[in-house]
Amino acid sequence: MQGFLQAFQFQTEKEFTQIRNALNDKSSETQIINTKNKEKNAALFAEVVRLGKEFESFSEGVTGTLGMLNQKVQTIESKVEKTAIENINSVNIGNDFTGMLVKYTERSETRFSQLESNFSIIAVHA
Repeated sequence: MQGFLQAFQFQTEKEFTQIRNALNDKSSETQIINTKNKEKNAALFAEVVRLGKEFESFSEGVTGTLGMLNQKVQTIESKVEKTAIENINSVNIGNDFTGMLVKYTERSETRFSQLESNFSIIAVHA
């Protein structure tokens, strides 16, 4: 029986050693995997930071460009408004001038009619 117990103990120790070795191997693999994951996480974080800075720089550029475009649009709108006012004033001046021409034409026609009738009277009396 003692032989059986020694064999059983030897077998048990052998199995425990195998289990311990397997656990040590698994622990080593887990540590290697954790180390690789930490390196990957650090690399990903660095890339996220780089992309964030790049986005911020791009955003500032776009904001500046939009500001310049907005200023140019306002300048153009101001010029268009000024031109529209000048056109309206030109039309009003043209209308005023046309009105004056119509009055002068009417006066001239009236005077010509009076002259014709005066000449007719003179021609009749002469």
